[in-house]
Amino acid sequence: MATGSGDGVFDDLRAQELSSAAWDNCRQVGDLNGAADALRSLVSAKCALLDQDVVEFARAGVEVCHNARGRQLGTELAEAKMLLAFAEAACRSEPSSTLCSEAIAATEKAHETFLATGDAVHRAESCVWLAKLHVCQCREENSDSEHLRLSKKASALAFQIADFSGDARGKAKAWLAMAAAAFLDGDWQATAEKALEASQDGNDPELEVEVRLALASWHLQKGAPSSCLEHAQEVLDILQEQGAGSHRQLEATRLACAAHVELENPGHAQRLARELLRSAQVDSTLKVQAYAARLVASVQLAAGDLDSESGAIAAAERAASLSRSCSDLQAEARAVLLVLQAARRKLAKAPLSGQEGAKKTCLLAMQTAFGLADARDGLQLAVDLLGSTVETLSLLGKASEALPLATRLQAVSEEDLSLLAPILSARGKVMLESRRFGECVSSAQESARLYEETGKQLEAASALSIVAQAQMKQGKLSASRQNARRARRRFGEAGDHEQEIQLRLVVVRACLAKDERGNRQQRDAFREAQEAMKMAAELGKSDLMALTLAAYARASYEMGQYDSCCQTVEELLQMQAMQARRSDCRLSALYYGALASEKLGQYLNAKRYAEQALETEVAVAGNTLAEQAMCISETEAAEIISECRVLCDSLQKKLLLTRATAPLLAQEKWQQDENRRAPNSDRGDAAAVDLKCHKCGCRLPWDCNFCPDCGARQIKQDKQASRPSARSSPNPTAEAQQESARPVKPAVQGGFLNRAMQREEDAPMQRRIQEIAGKLLGLDWQSIEGDVPLSDIGLSSGAAVMLRDELQADVRGIKLPPTLFFDHPTIREVLTYLNR
Repeated sequence: MATGSGDGVFDDLRAQELSSAAWDNCRQVGDLNGAADALRSLVSAKCALLDQDVVEFARAGVEVCHNARGRQLGTELAEAKMLLAFAEAACRSEPSSTLCSEAIAATEKAHETFLATGDAVHRAESCVWLAKLHVCQCREENSDSEHLRLSKKASALAFQIADFSGDARGKAKAWLAMAAAAFLDGDWQATAEKALEASQDGNDPELEVEVRLALASWHLQKGAPSSCLEHAQEVLDILQEQGAGSHRQLEATRLACAAHVELENPGHAQRLARELLRSAQVDSTLKVQAYAARLVASVQLAAGDLDSESGAIAAAERAASLSRSCSDLQAEARAVLLVLQAARRKLAKAPLSGQEGAKKTCLLAMQTAFGLADARDGLQLAVDLLGSTVETLSLLGKASEALPLATRLQAVSEEDLSLLAPILSARGKVMLESRRFGECVSSAQESARLYEETGKQLEAASALSIVAQAQMKQGKLSASRQNARRARRRFGEAGDHEQEIQLRLVVVRACLAKDERGNRQQRDAFREAQEAMKMAAELGKSDLMALTLAAYARASYEMGQYDSCCQTVEELLQMQAMQARRSDCRLSALYYGALASEKLGQYLNAKRYAEQALETEVAVAGNTLAEQAMCISETEAAEIISECRVLCDSLQKKLLLTRATAPLLAQEKWQQDENRRAPNSDRGDAAAVDLKCHKCGCRLPWDCNFCPDCGARQIKQDKQASRPSARSSPNPTAEAQQESARPVKPAVQGGFLNRAMQREEDAPMQRRIQEIAGKLLGLDWQSIEGDVPLSDIGLSSGAAVMLRDELQADVRGIKLPPTLFFDHPTIREVLTYLNR
């Protein structure tokens, strides 16, 4: 890159000096026409050198003609030229809607003067600026009807005038204006290529640079970074050949860096940006250096370099400092916006280490925004700072600190509806976190209405999402569901699937809570959660996956799909090993997983979930996320923790009861099976009878002596009374023969489980241990391996003692220690001990 100022058409410093001298001399001698020509050259140079006061300077030049005595023809022509200078300054300074309207009126007045004087060249030029200003107004107002039509009309008229007068440069500029209007709704490339050919044919490097920069910008916006990079590189080559200063290379370098980032070549973008910054430090002003530093910061941010010495945060802070040194408040605001964006990225990666820097940046942003509000200049930047500050403070849980700034900006922007809508939206977010839900709904609803009037559907959807969240906190669940669904549909139509997922989760929470009539819509909640989970899986973002899995686990539990709930919890726990930041999602999922496991009778699994939920208490208490970004509120988290403690105690009692009655239940099950196989069982078919526990009322699985749930001994009816006695039998001999034909049960020599194993007296000891352990654990004995510790498959300490007692009855002459299965955890180790 060139570092010199050059001596050709791009020597803006020299042009500024000469034009400024000519402007002063012509005013002193009263040559208004010469002063107008000098003003136009001076405005062009100031725009190239990024002078922030160029609009006010051009407006002051127009006032010179208003204050001149007489209204001679020369004075009117000079005023028209100065009005064109004002139009150029406004068009090249990112104008607001108000400034666009003012510049359009000034350009129309200048066009009338040139039409009266027959000045075709200036008349065509005024039509070109008029077309560009209408395009700017179209973008500011987000309207593609009237202003777009007027832009096309003005550019066509400019081409007719330039073609009639034989002005090749005017025709090229008219083609470029036509392409700018066509870019918004039609085929623009053919017209833009004509403008490029005309600039090349006329050997006009300045015009070629302007056309190529426009082409590069349009290609980038249309998703063609390769074409953008080609034109931007051509511009840089032309500027280097002409010896232009670094201030002329800013826009081309910015476009080339953006194209490199899109093409996933961040290294090339970083090299270009740093080279530009070094060049600016040699030959340019502090303003240009600040712009170059800001460009470096944006490239580093895109590359993900945040904390290094030349990272995004350091570069953006340096740009803000340089802008402050040259009293450029708007440039400082743009740099602070980059610092805020980088601070949010750092908070997402390292929540604890990034908090202090984020707080300082938010304070700096609010100070800068207050300065812009007091100066009544750059209010759009002040509003952008407000929105970014609220977003950053929300991550810190301190959005209420931005309320004074929102109130101040609302007071100075009452008449500008384009600024009032985002201010009200930011104010709604602040009120939502401050738990002032009534004011939140009022501000956000007004913001949504203003956005809808201007056709900004995506912004209106964001405001409606705030309304939905506040109404849910108010208990107005029907209205919350309605507004959330409206916002969700708009986000879906706009392709913002991340926000669509967030709104689906709001609908889930509103559907699961009881509305004003006491109703809940579990089925709708389940469908919304299921769809949100699918969309989050497609996006592949861990935070969204955690939120949707937690919501789906809750919806599954409420729908009675307990197995699905437990599977979802396990999936979430596996993901949480990589992403431990969402402790709120983990807590919610574990709670509902514990409840679902309890419903399924899986008490051990339920207790594990509940204990893990209690372990997340500290993590949830230290969560830096805002309440609106969490799947459960702090109050809900405290309630879940309290319920999990109660649940753990309850599950502990159920587990102790189950372990104590497990041997008895196993014995009863064996007896039941034996009696069913007996030809003349005195118990009968228990499956045909609806047996219930006399204490807890649960249905018994068989005619057992102990209830599986509460462990209470069951009261049996005396069936001996209904059985005919031997004395009353008409045929005692037949009765005796029938009695002797019954199978004889094996003698009981040890514990009750030996009765099931006594038939196979020759079975090896390993199988005996496997069968006893299988009976105690409710497992198939063949699935118990000899090398696996029994404690790993669920053998508790009480069950280990029972297993030792049962084994002692089978082993004669050996006294087994009570700690047998603690000292020898596997079956193979126990067999080795017995063989010794």
